[in-house]
Amino acid sequence: MRKFLPYVLVAVLLPAFPSVSYPSELSHFKELGKLGEERNKPKLWESARLFFKKYPRSDRVPDVRLMLADAEDEPDRAVSLYRVLTDKYRYYPRRDYAFCRICEINYLRSRWQDVVKDAAEAERAFPRSPYLYSMRR
Repeated sequence: MRKFLPYVLVAVLLPAFPSVSYPSELSHFKELGKLGEERNKPKLWESARLFFKKYPRSDRVPDVRLMLADAEDEPDRAVSLYRVLTDKYRYYPRRDYAFCRICEINYLRSRWQDVVKDAAEAERAFPRSPYLYSMRR
């Protein structure tokens, strides 16, 4: 009986160690949110890269992509990050917000034809969006 005790202990305790040493998906996501609020772009990108690698099929991947787009300072890069959300995540509930941000950035950069095109696409996809007025400017 004493011979098997160490094996039993290892079998019982071993599954507990990975959950202690690695953060859960939710805690990693909350950490990303804090980094996004702090506007700590280098740490946000590094942490997001690890999140994508560790949880590639997570339902929170579009939210992380939105955080990266919101934190981006360069307008063309931000538009391309928002475009990933509008093109690849058709059922993402905050997709209308991504369209709104694309329209705002194009409006501020005086890209009128892009504003009209993107606003029309957003209006077709989201006729009841609270951001619709912002996109129609």
